[in-house]
Amino acid sequence: MEAFQVLSELLEGDLAQGGRNALPLVGRDAEIEELLQAWERVKAGRGQSVQITGEPGIGKSRLALELIDKIGLRDDSIVVLQASAQHQNAPLHPIIRRLEQRIGIRADEAAEVNASRLCEFLARVPECDPETPVLIGQLLALPVPQPATATLPDAQELRRKTRECVVQLLASPANGDAGLILVEDFHWLDPSTAEVVERIATGIGDAPILLLITSRASAAANGSANIRRIPLHRLADADCRNLADCAVADIAGDDYEPELEVDLFSLMSAFQAVVQRARLRPKVLLPPEQLSVDTRIEQLLARLSETEACGFDDLFADIAERSGLIVTFLALLEMIRLKLVRVFQSGSFGPIRVYKRSRPADAPHPIGDPEGHRG
Repeated sequence: MEAFQVLSELLEGDLAQGGRNALPLVGRDAEIEELLQAWERVKAGRGQSVQITGEPGIGKSRLALELIDKIGLRDDSIVVLQASAQHQNAPLHPIIRRLEQRIGIRADEAAEVNASRLCEFLARVPECDPETPVLIGQLLALPVPQPATATLPDAQELRRKTRECVVQLLASPANGDAGLILVEDFHWLDPSTAEVVERIATGIGDAPILLLITSRASAAANGSANIRRIPLHRLADADCRNLADCAVADIAGDDYEPELEVDLFSLMSAFQAVVQRARLRPKVLLPPEQLSVDTRIEQLLARLSETEACGFDDLFADIAERSGLIVTFLALLEMIRLKLVRVFQSGSFGPIRVYKRSRPADAPHPIGDPEGHRG
């Protein structure tokens, strides 16, 4: 039995490391180019807000990580706010988690020790307001003493000051360099955090900050024109196959050769090999059977419906007569023409496999089909 040991917790801020070990990005050249152009404007001192939208699993986070990998940002220049469905009703939860990670707050240490860490951290923040340690201390439930001259604001004023303080901390670039604020899953943000994000979006025009938001819907900033939106659509079939090849190659290692769509010449060569092997089979005398191409197509489709893919040679395994082999090959060619199947080969000399596919609307009609002569 294989055993595993838990070494540490994966923090939200560590998500920025994911792009370094991810599979190649496929089919998103235009989108990554748009993000890189936004980053160039940020480096010139013009803050940018960009929202990536799309359905679940379409690659919003992967696109963000690709940008981080390409621009080569240091970890201390990246702020990640990760929303989750479990914390939609917990005010400022993503921000609290991020501040705890950035400051080094530890649950297994005394509150006084963590409060000291907070004060040391804030002492390094440029233009830090004297009230900031108290406000952030209250937010993180840490015992930070109030200055003797401090007055107690009412609840509404306390909320406003805390919000402005958080905005300043999140939007302060490390060492004055350009920075990135990545807000993951905006659609799950609690209202208080969403308000902070919207304040950042409207106030970074002159700051070297890229605010990058991922969301299932265009909900950020109440439709603010300050936010550039990049919708992600589903990948084309060719990109999906390319992505699948990359994933399989990553698992299989360096010896893997991707499947390539087979041309007619390769099919003819494979069929000649099938005929040669059929000659070596023991002869079995059976009454001759007249097998039509249409009937053979139905038989082959039924077989392909039982499995994800079928080897080319397996299509001929139940046929002994030369005429049946020819009919089977003709049936396969017709199935390709009708876009009922796709045929791929692993590498230049690997085995050929046949995959059943959903017939597209623009597929040709069978020969003799009245539908094929209309319109």
